[in-house]
Amino acid sequence: MEVVIALGVTSFALITLVGLLPIGLKNFQSAADTEIQAKIFQQIQAIALQSDFSVLVNSSKTPLPSQQLLFFDERGKMMDSSAKNYAYCVSNSISRDYVVPGTSSMSENMAMVKSYITSRSSPRFTNIYSIVISNNGR
Repeated sequence: MEVVIALGVTSFALITLVGLLPIGLKNFQSAADTEIQAKIFQQIQAIALQSDFSVLVNSSKTPLPSQQLLFFDERGKMMDSSAKNYAYCVSNSISRDYVVPGTSSMSENMAMVKSYITSRSSPRFTNIYSIVISNNGR
């Protein structure tokens, strides 16, 4: 009799754990996706910070053109634009109409870089990352 009760309790616990597996896997995938997107934005941020301000905001010479899509693999490594098996697609925009907090005026020496990162596995959702770049005299 005790064995039957023990088996019943154990099977109830195992069924509950098996039922939680899909939720745990989905959360794990979401966390990994967020981590890779942050890694991609760090690369874009490095490009923006290492560029001369005048080149960055010049639409014809900028290293982050808004008309061009950037492609990355599932590990966050940049691929060429002809890649068909990409995992992430990134479009960028650079805006000079940034209003400095605490003021009502725009600064000529600041620009906002926004990156729109879309995962191929969930194309309906786009994460937007942004950074404000200041003219450091370069």
